Amino acid sequence: MIFPLIPCKRSRRTGKRIFTVALLTQVAILTGWSNKALALDEIVWSGYYGGLHIGGIRDKQDESTFAAVGGAVLSALSHKDGSFIGGIQAGYHYVAPLGLVVGLEGSLSVIDVSHSWNVVEAAASASYRQKNGFAMDARGKIGYGFMRWMVYGTAGVSFANQKLIRTQVSGTTGTSNIAATEGTVEELKKFTPGWTVGAGLEYAFLPKLHLKAEYLRSDYSMKNFRFPRAEQLATSESGFNVIRFSVTYQFN
Repeated sequence: MIFPLIPCKRSRRTGKRIFTVALLTQVAILTGWSNKALALDEIVWSGYYGGLHIGGIRDKQDESTFAAVGGAVLSALSHKDGSFIGGIQAGYHYVAPLGLVVGLEGSLSVIDVSHSWNVVEAAASASYRQKNGFAMDARGKIGYGFMRWMVYGTAGVSFANQKLIRTQVSGTTGTSNIAATEGTVEELKKFTPGWTVGAGLEYAFLPKLHLKAEYLRSDYSMKNFRFPRAEQLATSESGFNVIRFSVTYQFN
């Protein structure tokens, strides 16, 4: 008599475990991970890198308008708004003993934040529009790396491009022969310095490809915008709160 061969449950479980281990081993080989690659060493963290970032920005703008002659206050406003941000960054990391990572990073971001307000006088009115086009920074970094992760703090200098456009809506403002009449547009641009500080968390999901999330706070000094035709002065002081996410590539 011939009895059919029936595999026991233990054999099936053992087979599944062997298959799972083999599959995970193959994935590790294909992605380049090994115990050595996962450790903090110069292959993973040290060297030059570059990448792209996207995120969100929340800004606060304090703007005031004055008569250039006499200094009478025409308006004083505070604006808050949000927008998307995107750009590029590059930097260098050096791995010191005990897992300490120090470095430098610079970034350039395109932003689209704008505010508008009106100034009404006795016999004339005008509209103002303030716009930020881009921001750039240069920062030092110091952090601690462990396996695939690095947590860090950062601080440095920042610069923002600001544009202020004044349009005469009605009447005439100014006393000279080039006074701002209805339809007159005056446009001024400033490159505003400031400071930035923040913190972030970086994850090496492949030996040379890293994901990063960071928060940055930037404040910019007050700038004066003088409109000669309207004989008016506007001041602008701004601050940005940014959360952004990056993908970077190590070039070492």
